[in-house]
Amino acid sequence: MSAPDELDLTELRREWQRRRDALQEILTRIDARGMTRPARDADERAWLEQRGEIRLVEDEAMADSAMEYYARRYRHPDGDVPPPDLPGADLVFAGIDDLERGAETVPALLVSIGAPRLRRIGYAVPPNTPADPEQRLYLLLAREDADTAHGRYNALVRRLVSFERAAEGLRP
Repeated sequence: MSAPDELDLTELRREWQRRRDALQEILTRIDARGMTRPARDADERAWLEQRGEIRLVEDEAMADSAMEYYARRYRHPDGDVPPPDLPGADLVFAGIDDLERGAETVPALLVSIGAPRLRRIGYAVPPNTPADPEQRLYLLLAREDADTAHGRYNALVRRLVSFERAAEGLRP
């Protein structure tokens, strides 16, 4: 092994620069409003809508109007407006809308699971939450695909908890 003052770091510096350039190129493509993926094709969108997992805002043209809609619709009692790009916000907002319509969807059942905490945070969760939302959600996921129901259930609950923690962090 050679002495430290004999090391040639030019290759390492080139690699670091290449990685910095690649990161910078990625950062220029990321929309600050949280829209980091291209628009879905029609088949993927229909499949996700059927499962109740479609993101509410998918293209940049809709993002500004959607943010205004969320700001009007999901206002905290103290006047603060949470940004719609909180983790899991798409599911929570869709779930609140579905509960208001009386639909039993994946987002609606997820919001029902977190209803007490969401109400404490300040969200107007409708009172018509179904009984045993945890079991109903699991059964709904198992009907779609029994092999992955457990993992998807846990992932959805983690997204709900992430949203709740982030929303609590916004409170004064």
